[in-house]
Amino acid sequence: MPGQEEQKKNIDLSFYISLCLRRKWTIILSMIPILIAGIIYLLYTPKIYSTSTTIVLIPQQIPTNYVKPTVTGNIKLRIRTIWQEITSRTNLEKVIQQFNLYPKLRQQLPMESVVEYMRNQITINSKDRGNTFILTYQGRDPVLITKVTNALANMFIEQNLKLRQLQAQTTTDFLEQQLQQVAQQLKQREDALRKFKMEHMGELPSQESANLAMLQRLQDQLNNVQQSINNSQDRLLLLERQLTEEEQRLKNQQTAYINSNNIQNSKQPLTLAALYAKLKALRAKYTDQYPDVIALKREIERLKKQQQEANKSNNSTKKGNNPLVFNPKQNSVIVALKYQIKNTKLEIKALNAEKERLQKQIDIYNKRIEDTPKVEEQLVELTRGYNTVRKIYDSLLSRKIAAEQAQALEQLQEGEQFRVIDPARIPQKPIKPKIKRILIITFIAAIAFAFGIAFIKDVMSGVFYDIEEIERDLGIHVIACVPFIPTPEQKRKKILKNVLLSCIAIIGYCCVFILLFLLWKHGAGSLNEILTSLKNKLSLI
Repeated sequence: MPGQEEQKKNIDLSFYISLCLRRKWTIILSMIPILIAGIIYLLYTPKIYSTSTTIVLIPQQIPTNYVKPTVTGNIKLRIRTIWQEITSRTNLEKVIQQFNLYPKLRQQLPMESVVEYMRNQITINSKDRGNTFILTYQGRDPVLITKVTNALANMFIEQNLKLRQLQAQTTTDFLEQQLQQVAQQLKQREDALRKFKMEHMGELPSQESANLAMLQRLQDQLNNVQQSINNSQDRLLLLERQLTEEEQRLKNQQTAYINSNNIQNSKQPLTLAALYAKLKALRAKYTDQYPDVIALKREIERLKKQQQEANKSNNSTKKGNNPLVFNPKQNSVIVALKYQIKNTKLEIKALNAEKERLQKQIDIYNKRIEDTPKVEEQLVELTRGYNTVRKIYDSLLSRKIAAEQAQALEQLQEGEQFRVIDPARIPQKPIKPKIKRILIITFIAAIAFAFGIAFIKDVMSGVFYDIEEIERDLGIHVIACVPFIPTPEQKRKKILKNVLLSCIAIIGYCCVFILLFLLWKHGAGSLNEILTSLKNKLSLI
């Protein structure tokens, strides 16, 4: 891997070297216009002087623990605000007219453009910890810019005093107005929060645990009720089965009893008839006091009683008074079973009603729990808004009281003030143009431009200068390489071309060195001064 990287670097270096050799005239000639343009720019650009004044911030005389000023915050921001006031069109127009600045520009351009140009020449920078500021102004006349800088510093101090007093008054009025508005908003927020809690009673986040506990209790009750319903239904099925069995048993008993009575009723008439016949025969032979007659009469009476009892039994069977006969309305077991079945059905009905009631309650609490996140989101938003407005109200109230004290402090001019500790002085050396830096940049730009042109021409030519490029781009294998053999005519044209390009290069670089000599001899802006003097002479002629 290291050998491959080293080989790749050698290939890249050889490529750039071959590029420079192939395009040497392009590189040499392309640098000339850039160099000439950079030197002419230095010769034509006028000298710019700069002077500055230092302004320091003096803290307020009364400690801030007793009275907090309203004009606080970022000092840089306040400086920027004052700078915008100073560099406004009205103030700068007064300064331009007072010191007769930019007379030529005022003849050529409207006042707005002149003011904008002057505004760009003024800068304010802070140093140290931000308590000291430097106001800088640039121009061509060192004496004039010194006067203008000191005037701008005085305007800065005056504007600061006016701005502090105005800001203190504005702050007090603003806080009073905002306090009233926030008080109304606070009342609206309180009413909205109270109304929301009343409308969503039972769905509030604070009631979620109670809803969950109630839901669990209702679910347990529902499970118990469902278990009771299941038990009652099982008991109902058991009672109905017992009722059916009891009815079937009584029917069977009735059938057996009726069959036995029918047999007895069929035999009794034959027995009575025989006894009557026998009694008639005995009376024909004996009197009624005969023992056999008396015994037979007793037997007949006994049988008559049995017959009467049998008839009564049959009548009672027909009327349903016999407990052995199937009569569900008078059978105590069946009546008891039916009573239990009826009570069980009523119990099931009551349990189903209770189940529906519990299910409705569960649905209600489920809906409450499901709606709790939405309600919580809305409640959080309302509470956040209320708390925010409440904090704003408390803050505004305390700030209003402090603002009234600060306003009285600014009216007595006991607050922070700016003071000039280092007035502007007449500069001795220009700050622009920076010859060395511009020359270096020009030289680098010329080299970059020349190499860029050479690289573009080499890429756009479509000519391959390396076998590896042909194999890589065209995907073919090169068997042999034949060098270019120019003809005598081509050699003659190449020599003439090199001579012509050499002459052009010599002339161009001679111009470059002449311009460099003028720059070294007369300095920056000399060409502009010469042209200005020529214009003045021509105007006089």
